[in-house]
This record gives sequence, structure tokens and C-alpha cells, in this order.
Amino acid sequence: MEACRFVIRGKGNVEDDTATSNVGGTILSNSLPEIVFKVVDKTILLNIYCEKQKGTLTTILEEVENHDLSVVNCSMIPFDNFALDITIVAQMEKGFNLNQKNDLMKTLRSALVVASSEH
Repeated sequence: MEACRFVIRGKGNVEDDTATSNVGGTILSNSLPEIVFKVVDKTILLNIYCEKQKGTLTTILEEVENHDLSVVNCSMIPFDNFALDITIVAQMEKGFNLNQKNDLMKTLRSALVVASSEH
């Protein structure tokens, strides 16, 4: 059994990983979204910590399924009133190539950044 883990935080800039801002008494991390991608055999575990926006879960699930992954389980936990902690377990379909992981993570991050900039 082989496992690997990939993490993308914020803009990929080290300074952004620890930056915070105070909005309405709530501290927001400028490193959002944070995406952790783990692979074991043909199973993928995605952990996404992002700003709470309408339609976020739908957007993420669509992007995951567009990359030849079949969602097996999904959970979403609101964190205070400003963030979501999303966990997705997916199975690789025949068309998925592990080399696509970077493309998937960039696509997810772009979709989340666009969604947060629209609000």
C-alpha cells in the first residue's frame, strides 16, 4: 500500500500561510483555501478548509467528478460563521491518472478563490 500527501495553502506564498486579518471580531486566515490531498491505492481523501460561501460544496463536488473521480462519501462542517471544513472520499475511475492531482488541486483552488472574490 502506497500513500502520498499534497497540500496547497493560500496563494502558495509562505507569507500567506501565517497571515491573518480581523473581520467583525473574527480572525480570518488569508491562507484559505487550504486543500490536502491524500492517496491510498485507488482511494483519494480530500480535506478542504475554505471560506463559507453559498454553493461551495456543489462546486467542489462537480470539479472532483469532472476529474474522473467517483465521490464515495462527503461531509461538511461549518466552522463558526465564516469557514467550512469539507472532507471528500473518492475512488479513482479508469480515466484518472495520479499525475492529474496538481490539475485537480489547482482547479479546486481556482474555483474556491473565484467564489470567495464574488462575495
